[in-house]
Amino acid sequence: MTSVPAAATALDLLPVMRALPGLYLFLSPEFTILEATDAYLAATLKDRSIIGRYLFEVYPDNPDAPETNGSLNLRQSLEYARTHKMPHRMEVQRYDVTRPAEQGGGFEEKYWQPLNTPVLDAAGEEVLYLIHQVEDVTQKHKLLNAQEQIAQENLERFELIAKATNDVIWDWNLLNDTIWWNDGFKTTFGYKEEDIEKDINSWYGRIHPDDAERVVQSIHAVIDHGGTHWQDEYSFRRADGTYADIFDRGIVARDETGKPVRMIGAMLDITEKNRYAADLKASEQQVKAILEGIPEIAWVAQADGYIYYYNKAWYQYTGNQSPDQGWGHILHPDDLDATVSRWAHALATGENYVNEARLRRAQDGQYRWFTMLATPLQDAAGNIQAWIGVDTDIQEQKDIQQNLRERDEYVQRMLAQAPVQFAVIKGEQWTVDFATPNFKLLVGGRDIVGKPYKEALPELQEQGIFDIMQQVYSTGRLYRGNEQPIYLDRNGSGTLELGYFDYIYQPLFSPDSQVEGVMILVVEVTERVLAKQETEKLTDALQSSYDRIKKILDALPHMTFTARPDGYIDYYSQRWYSFLGGSQKELIGWRWEDYVHPEDWEATIASWRRSLATGHDFAIENRWFSVEEGGYRWYLVRAVPVRDEEGHITMWVGSNTDIHDQKQMLLALQESTEHFRFLADSMPQLVWTTDPHGFHDYFNQRWVDYTGYDVEASKGTQMWNNLLHPEDQERAFARWRYSLETGEPYQVEYRFRRASDGEWRWFLGRALPMRDAEGNILRWFGTCTDIEEQKRDEELMAQTNRELRSINEDLDSFVYTASHDLKLPIINMAGIFKELTKSATFHDPDAELLIGMFDKALNQINATISDLAEIVKVQKNINAHRDEIELHDLLDEVTLSIKDMVKESQAQIYVDFKEVPQVIFSRVNLKSILYNLISNAIKYRSPERPPVVHLKTDRQGDFIRLTVQDNGLGIDLEKYGSKVFQMFKRFHNHVAGSGLGLYIINRIVQKNGGYIELQSEVGKGTTFQIYMKEASEPLGEE
Repeated sequence: MTSVPAAATALDLLPVMRALPGLYLFLSPEFTILEATDAYLAATLKDRSIIGRYLFEVYPDNPDAPETNGSLNLRQSLEYARTHKMPHRMEVQRYDVTRPAEQGGGFEEKYWQPLNTPVLDAAGEEVLYLIHQVEDVTQKHKLLNAQEQIAQENLERFELIAKATNDVIWDWNLLNDTIWWNDGFKTTFGYKEEDIEKDINSWYGRIHPDDAERVVQSIHAVIDHGGTHWQDEYSFRRADGTYADIFDRGIVARDETGKPVRMIGAMLDITEKNRYAADLKASEQQVKAILEGIPEIAWVAQADGYIYYYNKAWYQYTGNQSPDQGWGHILHPDDLDATVSRWAHALATGENYVNEARLRRAQDGQYRWFTMLATPLQDAAGNIQAWIGVDTDIQEQKDIQQNLRERDEYVQRMLAQAPVQFAVIKGEQWTVDFATPNFKLLVGGRDIVGKPYKEALPELQEQGIFDIMQQVYSTGRLYRGNEQPIYLDRNGSGTLELGYFDYIYQPLFSPDSQVEGVMILVVEVTERVLAKQETEKLTDALQSSYDRIKKILDALPHMTFTARPDGYIDYYSQRWYSFLGGSQKELIGWRWEDYVHPEDWEATIASWRRSLATGHDFAIENRWFSVEEGGYRWYLVRAVPVRDEEGHITMWVGSNTDIHDQKQMLLALQESTEHFRFLADSMPQLVWTTDPHGFHDYFNQRWVDYTGYDVEASKGTQMWNNLLHPEDQERAFARWRYSLETGEPYQVEYRFRRASDGEWRWFLGRALPMRDAEGNILRWFGTCTDIEEQKRDEELMAQTNRELRSINEDLDSFVYTASHDLKLPIINMAGIFKELTKSATFHDPDAELLIGMFDKALNQINATISDLAEIVKVQKNINAHRDEIELHDLLDEVTLSIKDMVKESQAQIYVDFKEVPQVIFSRVNLKSILYNLISNAIKYRSPERPPVVHLKTDRQGDFIRLTVQDNGLGIDLEKYGSKVFQMFKRFHNHVAGSGLGLYIINRIVQKNGGYIELQSEVGKGTTFQIYMKEASEPLGEE
């Protein structure tokens, strides 16, 4: 067998291998990851921790996409390359990769073009490595799929449009002059299939003679002069001989030389649209006549929103002279953006336009509130032809809303807007010829168009409405109703609801001046009427409220009062009279001055007059004479102004709060503060305090001596910048901000400059918050303790630890190398020896004994090498990934692996995991612990009884204790107690073993922060108690 190249050469090539620009992964024949290029790691979102791990453990399948079979396909390709010793290229594969937790976790969808190549030995007989090369084609794959999908969708879309559209679709082959029509040609114009020619005459021959020459010339002008788009309007003959108005448009398709090859287009029948436009124009004058007769501002706009007509009320109010002057400058600047936005929304959606805004009146320049309502007028196809709008002055309602806003929000919503409805009835039967959607909504959504008005709205019969309409029909005179109560069925249930309406019945005259109908314009004012009624109620309630508030103020524990804007006190609560002993006559106005302590009188009067002059809140602490106690008591006096809508002060409301006890406590606090300062200055630490927001307001003398800054200089941020080491500033400030935001204790290590010699010394900064009874932070108390010597000791320990760790890693590397280099010769010797014993003849009578001894020696050497490798493996897996493990499930795996041993020995295993059924630990390490302890209990069983093993878990402080107890041979702890967990130590030679099991267990437990306790008695059994540090959550690989 050809040997593997020397490790030194591989190590020299390692940097080159990793820097290769392609995406390469180097595998062992068993699919263990040996190396990877940097580009491969970046593309698959991994790092070099995957080296030495099993390929399909690192790159599992995405459970959310089981149909991809990524790992199965890759495994089959690798096995093909390994078996046939030749490269194998795979088709594009979807193989998703896991995202790290910091990138959101889960899987990222990926597509690859893989190539798997075997690396053979010099003889070409054995596969040494496998090279897995991939190309990331994710974006290319997604783009190709998207392009194919778009092309398919476009083809399907055209076929569906041609079948589903009501338009006439045509396709003209310009090379052979044939033309294709969709079914819309027959349904729109009434032709049968046999009536339609296949050539261009099926089109040109049906164009109206007045339009034919113009249309044909316009088409060929586009075709012959390199044009692309054509459109025109003309008349087209139907099968019955009549003509339809057509809007036709087409697109010319040309080949790569620019030659026209086909033309595709669509015809739209606009006959009804044109007829409706003509009817709309005829009725427009009638609408304007109605709008001129109403007192509200009315206007008409085109479908695109341009207002081309205003009634006379608009010009009288705004002073404008023509529609071209627009309305933007009439609007209040604060309402312009909202108005434009709502108008644009209505134009875009076809919904009714509803708005409230202020308009400037030309007469006096006053801005007044208006509700602005507009309804779209639509043709039979639902296309908007125009907008009719009405602006109603609601300033009075707005004023009422402002006055009552704080009293009742319900009244404010009632007066917010007033909707407008419009309808036209014609003929002797009063047939409803037209009704806006809002009018229909007003009557419960009933379909009233085309029906007699009396049948459509029968509830109006007994309310006299039909008599009024009959009067308009008979006299031809306009009728105006104001705040008329009317009962309507608004939801179609038959239940009548009361509403109030302003309305106008305007006669509609025929060309010969005869009344042929009535135009109805309705504005619902239910909210306004109800608001008026509510205002009367609120006026009564206001007086009751005042009386109630007065009773509340009298019942408060504070002494309350109210004053006029000039400071004249016009009300005292009852507690004033009890406290001061005076009557209302003795206290009213400014006579309260006589009860203020003489030392506080001047400051109180000055502060009160200053608040009256500026309108600022009044607050002062002063002493008032108490008749009850016969002396003065401290009070906190406060008063705030009450303002009207214009900001003018209408009154002052104030209170006197007894703070006498607090004042006494403050004096005691001052004494306590002085005591604190004395203690703080006596401490060796640097002591400081801050307010709840972190502003430093105190430093002890030790601080001043160390830093060289006095107390005032220490309060600024510049001192901290000069005092803290530059490398510690950002970290210290961030930790301080975190404590201020969360209320958690502050602790950080940083370096301070000593003023005496400029030396940077390490300090431990700590601060704790002081809270009130509700948990609110009142102050922070902090200290800075010199830990320079401690830091030096820690650095020395860290350096020593690094040296020990380096030595340990060197030992692990040596053991691994030694076991690896020795294993192959031993395997070769075993093979040669086996072949020798099969083919050679031995005449020595002791040959059989010597062969057995030699075979046993080989097995012992091989076992020793394997044990060394196992030690290294355990060392590497000490910090393996920790999961939450179900102990019963793990125990089942272990017992399954030794089921023959259990069956042969008739062992009984009893389990009690009820107190701790799950643990967070490395699964592979915990499995190794259970396997070694249970298998040892069975191997080292007593020949006098079947083995019995008890397993139990419980909690001991911060540890989870796993107890494994057996009834086996036991261990002589007096003799072997100090050697139990040493490497290669065995205490019973009659059973095969390596002496590594307990060493491995102890190594795993100690490395994970735990320890083992052992009790054993020879001939009775052994108990192992494994103490595992309890973890709060699973941890990733360290």
